[in-house]
Amino acid sequence: MLDGWKILVVLLVLSLTDYYFLTKLKNYANIAFSLYCQRSIALPEICRFFGIVVRMFYDDHNPPHIHVEYQRNKAVFDLRGNVSRGDLKSRTAVRLVREWIDLRTKLEFRGGHAASSQ
Repeated sequence: MLDGWKILVVLLVLSLTDYYFLTKLKNYANIAFSLYCQRSIALPEICRFFGIVVRMFYDDHNPPHIHVEYQRNKAVFDLRGNVSRGDLKSRTAVRLVREWIDLRTKLEFRGGHAASSQ
């Protein structure tokens, strides 16, 4: 009978230590996620359309790119429309972002060409 109680106590202690470990792990995961979210919030928002949020930081690493968020899915696009990281999980959203990038690069080129000809 005593051996059964010892086993029960050992199992109880092990379950408590596992619970403590999992709680710590969950806390660290929440901290890491909140830091990641703060990083994405800190990026200046350039445009918002159809639920798609486009952000860009002027002093970010090369190559130049934009951060896009759609329905809690995040992706990073280069300025040619290629996805370099992440996935929006919506072909329509990816197509709209690529069209937005094409429109912006055409407007920038047209504006730069007009400014250099004056």
